[in-house]
Amino acid sequence: MNNQFIKQLINNKFTTQSIVLLLSTVLSMIFTIGVNYLLTRILDPVQYGNYSYIINIFILAQTLFNFGYFYTICRLISLIDDRKIIREYYCVGLIIWLLLSIVMCVLLGIYSLTIDDFRDKQILNIFLAILPLGSVYLFTQFNESVLQGDNRINLLSVSRLLPRIIFFLCLLFIYLSKKNINLLFVLIVYFCTYIIVYVYIVRKIRPSFSNLRKNFEKIKDINKVYGFPIYIGSLFAVGTGSFVGIALGLLSEDNITVGFYNIAQQISIPLSMIPNIISTVLYKRYVSTSRINSKILLILLSLCIAIFICILLFAKPFISLVFGEEYLTAIPLLKYMCFGALSYGIADFFNKYLLSKGFGVQLRNVSIIVGIIMLLIAYPLIYYWGCYGAAYIKAVTGIVYIISIVFTYKKSIKFSNAD
Repeated sequence: MNNQFIKQLINNKFTTQSIVLLLSTVLSMIFTIGVNYLLTRILDPVQYGNYSYIINIFILAQTLFNFGYFYTICRLISLIDDRKIIREYYCVGLIIWLLLSIVMCVLLGIYSLTIDDFRDKQILNIFLAILPLGSVYLFTQFNESVLQGDNRINLLSVSRLLPRIIFFLCLLFIYLSKKNINLLFVLIVYFCTYIIVYVYIVRKIRPSFSNLRKNFEKIKDINKVYGFPIYIGSLFAVGTGSFVGIALGLLSEDNITVGFYNIAQQISIPLSMIPNIISTVLYKRYVSTSRINSKILLILLSLCIAIFICILLFAKPFISLVFGEEYLTAIPLLKYMCFGALSYGIADFFNKYLLSKGFGVQLRNVSIIVGIIMLLIAYPLIYYWGCYGAAYIKAVTGIVYIISIVFTYKKSIKFSNAD
């Protein structure tokens, strides 16, 4: 009986894909912790804060400069099983990514030259030097979208885990060799680890240049009614969310508090990652289902609440051991960051379902609501409470997001049943 049950589990594609993605995500989080441990020893608190600040800029750039095309390509790929057409769409996506990367580099370069904050904190030359490599962050979103839509969970797992392993090993070598390394070198190594892995993934998918013009026109037309509305919404929700870390740096004398905020954010990540894993595996299946499975949702909620409690119980000894006593300031932020991450994670679970169903306009509206609330409270909270205010923002907008998305989900079910 037990052997038969185990065989059924192994043969169940959803189960095996969930386990593979879960293991890769857990391992990537472990290596991320290891990376941050080494970074806090290689770099001083100010430089670690500068590192976090620069990465936050590129995370925001992912949202600002995709213009919805990656959502559209993901949607198109999820609707077909023809490998040849998928490879053609992938090729168009690569060309779009290259063009968007040029736009991103030019505009971010102009931004950095016109904002005094970069000069005041002595990071202008560093930022300009690594700007071309930073376009790899834009590719990350393209890669995640395409592999999710194509249900290539194994490749998605590789793309999430392998760069962190390589970066960790590089930092470990630097740390053990006791070399004096500056922030620029660390950032170059960081981006190069992603480039190595993404070159492998592109070779694995083997993009096809067939029907290039035809497919580009198709993607462009569909993007107007599907991808672009989602993009507009993401500017308000995801974009403004990424902006919190940047605003914290802009409103502070130095970027030390950005480092504290980053550590609290890293520790709270499991609460948003678990829902992301399950919804990613289910994405292609969602296309043909009428509603979210209530049992899966209940298991997900129970797991996330258990993780939430564990994080709060073990945060202090963990931060003290891994990052050092000087980073204990991050602890008071955690309960708000964790609550926000939990809310965002569950809301994103519903978001993926609605995304697979093509509810782009509705998701845009939800994102606009969340983004407006965030913009209204961001300046006063960060100005008066610094990194604590940034944590409060995460909690408040998490509540707004989950209420809005569940309401939209229920409306979508009624709409589908009416049809």
